[in-house]
Amino acid sequence: MTLDLLQYQFSPGVTDWQGWRFPAALGLVLLLVMLVGLNLHAWKLRSDESVLRERMVSIAQEVIPGVSAVLDPVAQVQQRVEQLRSGAGINNAEFLSLALALGKIVDIDSVQTMEYRNRTLSVEFVSTQIDAEAKRQDIVSRASDIGLDIRFDGGRVVVQRRGGA
Repeated sequence: MTLDLLQYQFSPGVTDWQGWRFPAALGLVLLLVMLVGLNLHAWKLRSDESVLRERMVSIAQEVIPGVSAVLDPVAQVQQRVEQLRSGAGINNAEFLSLALALGKIVDIDSVQTMEYRNRTLSVEFVSTQIDAEAKRQDIVSRASDIGLDIRFDGGRVVVQRRGGA
């Protein structure tokens, strides 16, 4: 089949449907193959989802002893972890607020390690950042302005909320 750029009365062979039957049939076959493939893929994804959900439920039942029903395994496990953390005295919101407040005081690139325990944030700086007494006093005064107590303990800095334990 040749395609002539002339249309209608100038090219009478273009409107001949005999020449278009094969491409139309091929397009229809390809459309059917695509639809079958998409449905097979969706079926496979649904079966994978059910297997994954069953594994998540079994993990949630192992982690949370005595749970009667698992509706949302991820949310229930996260809730249990938060309960365990609060029972251990670890509060994520308090850690984040201390870390953000410290970020306002010091350059983040100067922090080497951080450890949060018992409502206290212990920070170890890169050694050259807090060697000078003037730098230490500047950090203490800026921390005092935003309600933090900072004390230097060897190479570490201990950060607490004012009046914190």
